[in-house]
Amino acid sequence: MPAERRTSYSISSSTEGNEDIPLVCEGADCMGSPSPLWYCAKCYCTYCDDCWKQQVPHRPGKGDRDRTPHEQVHPMVARKIGSVFDTTNASDVVKRLHEKDKTSKWFGVVRDRYGRPVLEDYGRYEILCAAGAGRRDSAPLQFPRLVSFIGVTNAGKSTLIKLLISLADAEHGRRAFPSPVAG
Repeated sequence: MPAERRTSYSISSSTEGNEDIPLVCEGADCMGSPSPLWYCAKCYCTYCDDCWKQQVPHRPGKGDRDRTPHEQVHPMVARKIGSVFDTTNASDVVKRLHEKDKTSKWFGVVRDRYGRPVLEDYGRYEILCAAGAGRRDSAPLQFPRLVSFIGVTNAGKSTLIKLLISLADAEHGRRAFPSPVAG
């Protein structure tokens, strides 16, 4: 039987997110174990180590009907991920966020006077590379990379980028980069 795999996250308790995810054990017979808490996205519950093992779907070899295991997720990580997916639908708020988002634009395609597509550089990539170049003592070799997310509108590209930036910000305790508006 494979060893139990655990991942630890250092996300502060001040992380904004889905407040519906409790930060206390919800086990009916919980004895107040000082063990870590785990959120189960399939059960929508938070349990300590002892109570987690008492839940039938969490026992070895159990899970859903298709035997998909219920995974332990740090509750603050679940809150952070939930906050990325819980977006507002208010049109005035979305419009304001999209206006603010214009400053995070890196590249775009515009048409010249003959109608031909031209790559427009808005300077964001250069700013990021220049900021990293000043830290030669901590990272002597830097190899900037550019990753492109391509897909149809509303496929989740911005949501994924927002999540990655949000988790990195939480890990470093600061807001390092503006993130795109999801939706």
